[in-house]
Amino acid sequence: MLIDVFSPLPPLQTEIANHTAGVLRALGRKVRVRAWTSQEGPVELAAPEVEVRRFRPDDLPVATLNQAEATFYNLGNNARFHLDIHQAARRMPGIVVLHDIKLQHFFANYGERPGADREYYLAQLEASHGPVLREKGEAFLAGRLDFEELVSQAPMTLAALAGATGGVLHNAAELAALKGQTHVPLYSLPLSSDFGPLPARRKLADGDELSRLVMFGYIGNNRRLLPVLETLAAMPDRDRYRLDIYGIVEQADEADALISRAGLSERVTRHGFVPDAELDAALATADLALNLRWPTMGEASAAQLRLWAAGCPSLVTDVGWYAQLPPETVFHIDPSDERGGIEAHLRALRRDPAVYARAGLAGRRVLERLHAPDAYADGLLRIAAQHVAQHARHQGHALARRAAAALLQVAPPELARPLGAEVARRIAELTRD
Repeated sequence: MLIDVFSPLPPLQTEIANHTAGVLRALGRKVRVRAWTSQEGPVELAAPEVEVRRFRPDDLPVATLNQAEATFYNLGNNARFHLDIHQAARRMPGIVVLHDIKLQHFFANYGERPGADREYYLAQLEASHGPVLREKGEAFLAGRLDFEELVSQAPMTLAALAGATGGVLHNAAELAALKGQTHVPLYSLPLSSDFGPLPARRKLADGDELSRLVMFGYIGNNRRLLPVLETLAAMPDRDRYRLDIYGIVEQADEADALISRAGLSERVTRHGFVPDAELDAALATADLALNLRWPTMGEASAAQLRLWAAGCPSLVTDVGWYAQLPPETVFHIDPSDERGGIEAHLRALRRDPAVYARAGLAGRRVLERLHAPDAYADGLLRIAAQHVAQHARHQGHALARRAAAALLQVAPPELARPLGAEVARRIAELTRD
C-alpha cells in the first residue's frame, strides 16, 4: 500500500509538524509512505523509510499522486502552515485531517486577497452558514464588523470538508455534532504523540523554593496569557512564582507592557521558540503548565500530550476536548471565573505540590495507553483501506446533486421529483459496497 501525507514537517514551529513526524515514522514501518510539504529549507524527520516530496499547489504532479491508495491532508487553523495544503486538497480530493474545528481564522486569509480568493471565501461562508453570514463576512472585510463575532458564529468546518472523500477528527464530540451536516465519511482517532521515556521530575519540596510555571506553543489570544499575567500580578506572594513562556506570543506588545507595568520582569521570561531538547527540559522541571483555551477552536491539544509526555501537571479550560479529559489527569478552570480559578490553583500548588505531581503522572499513563503513534497509524491504514469505497460514495453524491439540478431545469417539479428519486436509486446501486 502507498500512502501520501500532506503536512507541515519539522523543524517548522508547529505541534502539528511534530505530531505528523511521529505518525510518519510509524506508518513507514508498516507501508510505503510519501510525505509532501511546500516548506522551504531542510526537513528534520529522522525517518529514512519515509520519502519526502516537495509540492507547489498550482503545479501538482497529478499522475504521481494518483498512484497512492489514499491521500491525507493535515489542516490546522494557521494559514502560514496550511494554506498550500488546503489548496492542494481542493485540486486533488482526499481525506482531510482536521486539527482544529473552528477554522474561520484560516479561511479569512482567503478573504484578505481581492479577486478570486476573496470570492471563494465568501462563497464558502455562504455555503457553510447561509446568506446572512456571507453578509457579515462582507461587513468584516469592509471593517464594519468585529472579527471575533464572525468567529463565534461561523466556524467554517464544513468548508474544510467540501470536496473531501473523508474526514478525520480528534474530538469525538465534535464528530458527533458534524455527522448530520455532511455526506463526507467522518472518523475519530485520538491524537498521537511520539513520546520517549518519562524524564526525571523535579520535586517541589522546599516551601521557600520558587514554583515554576510554563506556557508554550503558538500563544494567541485564546491561550489566555494576559489573564494569567494579570492574576499573577495581583497575588501578594507573586515573588514565589516564576513563569517561563516559550513560542510566539501574538499579543507580545501588550504582554510585555503588562509585565513591565506590573513589575514582573524578574519573574516572567519570554524565550521565543527554542530547540525541542530545551523545551523538553523546561517541561520536566516545571511544577505546573497553563494550557488554557478560551474560546476553544474545537481542537485536541498536541501541547497537552507533550505535557503528559513530560509528566507535567496542567491547568486546562473546562470546555470542548479539554472538558472530556479525565479529572485525575488535569485541573479544569471554569471560564466564567478564570482568574479566580487560576489563583486558587497557584495557591494550592504551594500548599500541596504532590497533588499536582500525581496528576501529571496520571496523564502520562493515559498518553501511553491511548495516544501512541503506532495506534494512530493503524487507524489511518484502516481508513485508507476504505478509501476506494469512500471516493465512490462521494462521487455518487456529487452526481446525484448535479442530476437533480439538471432535472429541475428541464422538467416541472411533479416530474422532477420521481425522476430524481429513481436517478438517486440507480446511483446508489453503483456506489454500494
